[in-house]
Amino acid sequence: MSYVPGRAEIGDLNGDGRPEVWITESSLFCYGNTGSAFVLLTREGSAWRALLDEVGMPLQRDAHHDGWPDIEVGGPGFGQFPVYRWNGHDYERTH
Repeated sequence: MSYVPGRAEIGDLNGDGRPEVWITESSLFCYGNTGSAFVLLTREGSAWRALLDEVGMPLQRDAHHDGWPDIEVGGPGFGQFPVYRWNGHDYERTH
């Protein structure tokens, strides 16, 4: 896999009836062994705002805060991957 063009997936991540969008792209040349990157966008009025922009593969976890799932950013290898938690306005890294 040398390059897979960006792709958008629309959904309602937090159940509030408004759309969120996952933008994903894959490239070993751009993202190394991880091979992918993503941006999570939410709609605010007439504009889109990035909530999370990371190199890796997003995994929604079962834990939720204010309706938003925790998101683990995975990749190759073993060990603990970073987890992001909703703080009421943005996603922030917990570990």
